[in-house]
Amino acid sequence: MNTRQFLQEAGVAVKDRSTRLEISVTPSESCSCPLKQAVDSGTEVRDVRRLTAGNRCVSDIVVSDGSGGSEVFKTESLLENDCFCPVFEDIDVPPRVEDVGDDGIVVSAYVSEDDDAETLLRRLREKAEEAEVLGIRNAEDDTLANLSNLTEKQNETLRKAVVGGYYDDPQRLSLSELADEFGVSKSAVSQRLSRAESKIVVEAFEE
Repeated sequence: MNTRQFLQEAGVAVKDRSTRLEISVTPSESCSCPLKQAVDSGTEVRDVRRLTAGNRCVSDIVVSDGSGGSEVFKTESLLENDCFCPVFEDIDVPPRVEDVGDDGIVVSAYVSEDDDAETLLRRLREKAEEAEVLGIRNAEDDTLANLSNLTEKQNETLRKAVVGGYYDDPQRLSLSELADEFGVSKSAVSQRLSRAESKIVVEAFEE
């Protein structure tokens, strides 16, 4: 019996989430999140554990003590309208904080092949100053596509192609349908994908 069968027989709802997004989030200026305060202060954050209880956010933040060791601070704050963390919970996507630094807060999350990714990114961009996809990882073989060197249009086009099923076999999203999503010709969207794929492949073999 595989894991899916075991969970289903136990009465647990199961949803495939085969894509892992890595997203860099820059909180809004008005955000009072302790993680943003750590970023603004230049503190080296080594680990974060967080949970929400009602309208409260409780976090254990592990920071450098400046001498090679670590200190752990427990923080409690109210979830406010300018917090981006509730976005994940509202659509039932558990987040994990991967890194906190000058480039913002890097969060990973597993999403399904439906509207999880689109909804997540749209709502993050409504709450945060910026939300940029850094990578798309296939959960089955743990391969990572680094998207940091792509243009905004290449990034968005490739993301829609992956999430929509353009690369699936059998294909769930055609080139024509992808072009229609952006209101451009098939040749234009094909060129975007080709350039994005080329950058990713070149970078992979240079590492």
